[in-house]
Amino acid sequence: ASGLVPWPIQLGPEFIHGKENSVLMRLIDGWGWGTRELEWPDKYYFADSKTACGSEDETREIEEVHAFFEDILEVEDADAGADLRELMVRKIGANERQIEIAEVCYANDFGTSLSKMGVAEMK
Repeated sequence: ASGLVPWPIQLGPEFIHGKENSVLMRLIDGWGWGTRELEWPDKYYFADSKTACGSEDETREIEEVHAFFEDILEVEDADAGADLRELMVRKIGANERQIEIAEVCYANDFGTSLSKMGVAEMK
């Protein structure tokens, strides 16, 4: 933000999830502070290896993970009770890197791990 004091101020979190019905966004908009919408996900951070990449660096593995999650609601009833880690391995033969990508992109947004998420959470 600028104009509040003679130097720029960072407004806290890097990301504000959700604009619709957001009290925070109403405040920011009311104060006239600018925001910008980013393509999701725009960054991937892998804590175990302490590496990061941007969405412009997407690999085939990342694309396959996104494709899996785009199709997740189409799973058969027999798979509806499986956790997402198990389902990824069974449906697309996911390797450890793809599991890590899914943890970073999807499970992290739910505040849990893939092995604790099911199809119902994605609906």
